[in-house]
Amino acid sequence: TPTTEDMIPTGVIAPVEDTPFDFRQGKPIKKDLEAVPSGHGYDTNLVIDRPRDAAPHTLIPFALVMEPETGISLEVATTFPGVQLFTANNECIKGITGKLSTVYPVHGGFCLETQNFPDAINHLDTFPSPILKPGEKYNHRSVYKFGVQPVMAALIEGKDDTSPPQLKWMTLPSSFRPLPPVVVTEPEVVEAHVGKGAKPKSRK
Repeated sequence: TPTTEDMIPTGVIAPVEDTPFDFRQGKPIKKDLEAVPSGHGYDTNLVIDRPRDAAPHTLIPFALVMEPETGISLEVATTFPGVQLFTANNECIKGITGKLSTVYPVHGGFCLETQNFPDAINHLDTFPSPILKPGEKYNHRSVYKFGVQPVMAALIEGKDDTSPPQLKWMTLPSSFRPLPPVVVTEPEVVEAHVGKGAKPKSRK
C-alpha cells in the first residue's frame, strides 16, 4: 500500500509487479533495497494474498525467509490482512552491540510485523475495516516458526530464483486450523418409475 513522502498511506492497493516490493518469487531482501522509492530501505505495508474461499480468521502462511548458507529459516502465518516489512533503516540499530559482540550496521536486521493496514480508518472504501464494534470480539493470531530449510544455491550465487522450491510450511496445532466445511449432497436419482404408488429409487 503506497504512501506519500510523509509516510501517510494513500488508500491505494497497488500491484507489486516490476517494483522492488515484489517478493512473490524468492530473492535476497537486499537485492532491491536501494531501489525502494524512499531511498532508505523497506518500511512498507504489504498486502497478504488471502484465498477468496478462506474462512474468516484462518491462518494464512505468507512468508518464508532463509539465510542461504546455514538454511536457518523463519516462516510466518497470520490472520491479519497485512504485514509491515521493515529493514532497520537509518540509524535505528546502527552501532548497537548484539550477540557474540556483533556490532549491527544499518539494515542489519528486518521485521515482519503482521497488522491491519495503517491508517485504514481513513480509507474504509479501499482498506479492510479496523473497526471493532460493541459486542464484537477482537480475534487475530500470528505464528512465527524458526527452523532449517534446504540450502538454496541460487540465492548464494546471487541468481534469481525463478523456480522456488516447495515451501515446507509449518504444521499448525489443531486449534489453529479451521474445521472442514460440512458438505451436504443431494441423493443421486438413478432410476425413476412413473405410475401410481411408484417412488424413485436413489443412491446416496
